[in-house]
Amino acid sequence: MKCIDLIVHYRQAQELRERTSPDQAAAIMEPLGEVNHRWDELLKGIVERQRNLEYALLKLGQFQHALKELLVWIERTTKTVSDLKPVFGDPQVIEVELAKLKVTINDIQAHQSSVDTLNDAGRQLIEADKGSEDASNTQQKLGELNKKWTELQDKANGKQSDLENALREAQIFSAEIQDLLLWLGDIDAALSSSKPVGGLPETAKEQLLRFMEIYDDLEENRSKVEGTLQQGQEYLKRSREGAATNLNHSLRTLKQRWESVMNRANDKKIKLEIALKEATEFHDALQIFVDWLTEAENLLNNQQPVSRVLDIILQQIEEHNNFKKDVTAHREVMLSLDKKGTHLKYFSQKQDVILIKNLLVSVQHRWEKVVSKAAERTRALDLGFKEAKDFHENWNELVTWLDDAETSLDDLAANVGNDPEKIKAQIAKHKEFQRALGAKQPSYDSTMKQGKGLQNKAPKTDEETLKQMLTDLKNKWNSVCQKSVDRQRKLEEALLFTGQFKDATQALLDWLKKVEMGLVDDGPVHGDLDTVMALVEQHKAFCAEMKNRSVQVDSVRRTADELLVKASAEDASIIQTQVTELVTSWERVERATDIRTKRLEEALQAAEQLHKVVHMLLDWLSDAEMKLRYAGPLPDSEDDTRKQIAEHEAFMAELNQKEREKDDTIALAEDILAKAHPDGVATIKHWITIIQSRWEEVMAWARQRETRLSDHLRSLRDLAGLLDELMRWLVQAENNLTVLEAEPLPDDIPAIEGLIADHKEFMDEMQKKEPDVLSICKPSKPRPSLSQPNKKRSRTSLG
Repeated sequence: MKCIDLIVHYRQAQELRERTSPDQAAAIMEPLGEVNHRWDELLKGIVERQRNLEYALLKLGQFQHALKELLVWIERTTKTVSDLKPVFGDPQVIEVELAKLKVTINDIQAHQSSVDTLNDAGRQLIEADKGSEDASNTQQKLGELNKKWTELQDKANGKQSDLENALREAQIFSAEIQDLLLWLGDIDAALSSSKPVGGLPETAKEQLLRFMEIYDDLEENRSKVEGTLQQGQEYLKRSREGAATNLNHSLRTLKQRWESVMNRANDKKIKLEIALKEATEFHDALQIFVDWLTEAENLLNNQQPVSRVLDIILQQIEEHNNFKKDVTAHREVMLSLDKKGTHLKYFSQKQDVILIKNLLVSVQHRWEKVVSKAAERTRALDLGFKEAKDFHENWNELVTWLDDAETSLDDLAANVGNDPEKIKAQIAKHKEFQRALGAKQPSYDSTMKQGKGLQNKAPKTDEETLKQMLTDLKNKWNSVCQKSVDRQRKLEEALLFTGQFKDATQALLDWLKKVEMGLVDDGPVHGDLDTVMALVEQHKAFCAEMKNRSVQVDSVRRTADELLVKASAEDASIIQTQVTELVTSWERVERATDIRTKRLEEALQAAEQLHKVVHMLLDWLSDAEMKLRYAGPLPDSEDDTRKQIAEHEAFMAELNQKEREKDDTIALAEDILAKAHPDGVATIKHWITIIQSRWEEVMAWARQRETRLSDHLRSLRDLAGLLDELMRWLVQAENNLTVLEAEPLPDDIPAIEGLIADHKEFMDEMQKKEPDVLSICKPSKPRPSLSQPNKKRSRTSLG
């Protein structure tokens, strides 16, 4: 038992040595080496002592006793060998068992000499007592001894072979467990490295794919781990209870490590799958929102201009209201995207966070622009609707009134009668209608002006509709005015035909006095073309009325001549006075009409000239702006710069010539403005302002380009001079370096130090010239064109 204890202690010392540092292991093994040496010496002494004792017994004739003792030892040793139960899967326990077996085998080998001695002694006894019963018994006992000895050796060798095989198998199994534990440790370390998840679908997908390689590796090795655990359990079942504690501990450690790694792997897999799902959902939603933004931007950019036709603008408002509802519905989408993006920014990788942030900023900016443009469109539609509604209401009200008036005049025209009193009553009533018609004149003028203003603001698609509405209104107004005049004339003629010469003449005089007041010789008739054309149209209508009235005047004069023939002296004097006053007023009105006709012709000629020169000048200024604005970048060569300077000088010469035209145009406009009709003052002033501002802009741009071209040419010249200077310096420096390179280096230190100082001075000079070289060699960047002014010209620029 002491021997077995010593073996166990020795094994524990070896295990302790394996778990300690080399210095500590040496300290542990030093006494163990001494113990091992003394143990071997003790075994040799014991074996030698036993052999001597057995030999001494034989010499003393104690053969039977020695044989009996040896058989007893063989049985005891056989039992000891048989009691060595196999242990599976635990190398340490198997090594202990193998060490016990080796002690027994050494003991068996040590008894080999005893067996040989007994066999020799037995043979001698058999030879001495040959043929006797003792010889036969001796022969039988020797046979039993040799048989048991052989069995003992075979059993010991077999047990040793079994233990050695079990040890190899256990070592392989133990190494497999250690490999799995190391592999799981590496996997666990890889899983423990916590990195932010990918915020982009590509990044998150790549992370998941990289992780799935590890996860697939785990799944591929699952059967191996489970098989190892199952094999270990089988080893435990085949081993005696409590014999494989180390194996049990290793298996428990492997199982715990495996379950821990799989749990962490499953958690990380779920985390990465959720990250990929969130990133994909966010970017899919973002892409859908970006597509909607693009569609909304295209819709806003391609919308038709705000109409001034009521039916069309109502349809535009309805369409825009539907679009605003869509914008309002997408506000929640924008807030949701911002919330999801903010969540991703907190948990994603830095490079993904930057991209997500930029995407959100870009989308937010585009969203704000869409909202802003939608609001601008709403304001424009509200303003257009107000203007269109006001015009259409005024137009409808006036047209309705004119339709009713025209219907009333048509009804009255068929019933004049020949009763003087009734005719006078109709004349009085018609005067009330004329006053009502005159009261509608400001409304008509403002509606026509409002319509023309809408024509200038409205898109071209509305021009025909608005123009037709104004034409219809003008025709109805002229028709009612003409029918009113015809009604007045017919009533006065009817009054004259009924013998009411005095009343008819007085009515005609009243009309002449009224129109004479409107034909003031010094009244302003000049202005822009539209104003003058309106005045000409009014005067043409008046001339037509004068032509119709001339028939009535002739009729009055004929009636007066007839009455003078048969009238009394007193009545003849009154009739003559009335006729004279009528003729005198008529002639004054005719002269005033002719004067106004001539003045209107002059005003029309001046307005047409002004309209022509203003539009020609503004068209030229527009072309000049386009030339200056899209002149392109400044050239890189001196020849091209000179060519552009020559072209710009020609343009400046043309600009100087046009300046005289501009001054003449402004002088003509100011001359017309001094004698302009009030309706044309605002338009003429607007034209003067537009011409001056546009001219100043073009002049400023032209001077700016002239300055930039001159500066650029000067910089190119300086650059060319600098390039020549640098090339001369470089050629000289290259030649000097070539010459110096060919010369051998001196052997004395002062000379070498002098050369080093010279070369350092050369390097310093070269360093100073580096900025000039970089300024020449750097790639040229496209130079910006002339700055575009913020002013925008609309169709209202010309009035």
